[in-house]
Amino acid sequence: MISNYITQYENSDILGSYESTNISSDLGIAEYYLNDYNKAYIMVNEYKKITQDDLKRVAAKYFSEEQVQVINIKPE
Repeated sequence: MISNYITQYENSDILGSYESTNISSDLGIAEYYLNDYNKAYIMVNEYKKITQDDLKRVAAKYFSEEQVQVINIKPE
């Protein structure tokens, strides 16, 4: 499951690198969020480090019953 997502992300990243708008967007996002435009193309490698156990651990932490808050809003 994770590997499918990463493969699709990597493919779209590679195909997008042929368009100048995507290149400038990637560089701008990396500069803004990572404070270094040189890190624009490290995300695929970072995603590859994530395991299913990592996802389960994070999901258990943030989607537990103690963390979830339900708000009921009734329209007027």
